[in-house]
Amino acid sequence: MKSATQLKLGALHQLSVRVSTHPGFSVRSLFTDLLGGPSQGVPPRVRRRLRAALPPDSTHLLQSLFAHAHTPLPCLLTTGIDPFAEGGVEAQLARIRDLSAEAVQSAVVAHIPDPRSALRERLYEHPLVFSAAAAHVQEAIWRAYQPLWQRTAAVRDRETARIGTALVTDQFDLVLTGLGPECELADSSLFFRDPARLHRSPTAPSSTEPSDRLVLVPLFSGRTATAACTVRAGTLIGYPPSGLVPLWDGAEAPAASNALVLVLGEQRAAILRHSIRGTTMTDLANRLGCSPATATYHCAQLERAGLVQRLRQGRTVRLRLTIRGAHLIDLLL
Repeated sequence: MKSATQLKLGALHQLSVRVSTHPGFSVRSLFTDLLGGPSQGVPPRVRRRLRAALPPDSTHLLQSLFAHAHTPLPCLLTTGIDPFAEGGVEAQLARIRDLSAEAVQSAVVAHIPDPRSALRERLYEHPLVFSAAAAHVQEAIWRAYQPLWQRTAAVRDRETARIGTALVTDQFDLVLTGLGPECELADSSLFFRDPARLHRSPTAPSSTEPSDRLVLVPLFSGRTATAACTVRAGTLIGYPPSGLVPLWDGAEAPAASNALVLVLGEQRAAILRHSIRGTTMTDLANRLGCSPATATYHCAQLERAGLVQRLRQGRTVRLRLTIRGAHLIDLLL
């Protein structure tokens, strides 16, 4: 990725990581896609449904801004500003409507530092017009999107558990390598294909000053929904979790155990799940209720498929999930 934008993370084991499933960030992602910003990979049928719900006048006004910039509006005017804000999207919409003209103007100046910018001048001269339009459009998106959001509960819980497991088993690098096609992990840095997906506030650390605070935000909007924002408090990274397409089709998220069993069989599915924790071969045989020879046989087949690794530590053989194995589990969740 020669033209990519680099975001340095520093030593992964030293990161303070949290997960946010605030719906405001998914609404912000949809808002960006629908008004002409970087594509978020929203399924066409979902996009048509949401587009039909948009208020024409406010949408036209904001689209004229997106024609001149990828991210023309400051974060203050979106529902995705605080990953742990209480009250959900409704509270964020109320916050936007309550902003003073001075607050919006200050955010515009910080977001567009160039005083010669025609876009900055336009926003600065009519701050409350644009803040009201932003709230109006995002409210319409949320009303149309809310039934889809409610279907994501199981996937939201799974993402939180998956990342927590990766952290306690020292496999957080597997999470970062699976953040989607728009970014890539290399040498403790994330590289973004499209620089517009990485925004740094004026007070944020530079790319050469890694932050030790990282907030991961699953975006339930589209297959390529990826964004990163560096602020004084740390770095927020939005990414598309797997399993969205069935949800858009109206299906419930399948249980991980059932999906793995269907593909691998009961014992091998259990082995793959236990390997997330770095279990020993002895403990694995006890958990499966089988002989060590049977456990070894199944592990050998999974190892040949590139899904697990068996690592010897003294007299102990420990099982470890590979990146390929993690991707398979992620796909079936």
